[in-house]
Amino acid sequence: MAAMIQVPDGTHSKHPFECRNSAGEIAASVEAVKYRIVDKDNAVLKDWTPILPPVPSGVIEVDGEINRIRESRNTIRKISIVATHDNGKKTTGWMAYELLDNPGIVTPEDLSG
Repeated sequence: MAAMIQVPDGTHSKHPFECRNSAGEIAASVEAVKYRIVDKDNAVLKDWTPILPPVPSGVIEVDGEINRIRESRNTIRKISIVATHDNGKKTTGWMAYELLDNPGIVTPEDLSG
């Protein structure tokens, strides 16, 4: 198993994705792609957001505010993806990453300026 990607507390991050069909190939025609970001306990941090234009592969960018540790035990972020492709077929997937605690980042104001 590959090591989980680590993102420093409060840092903007980028996460590549690919929409694959049931044969494991990149989907030829993508009608819609959306994603949601949740924390370790599945509390929604960013609700369903469309990727426009819908593309079979790309990068999801996560703002540093979402990547801020609010509780010391809650350092995991999960991105769920739903793609509609090839005339209405659905494919889902998810990825997870870990936040590295920075004890100096305590409030949103710590990231300003």
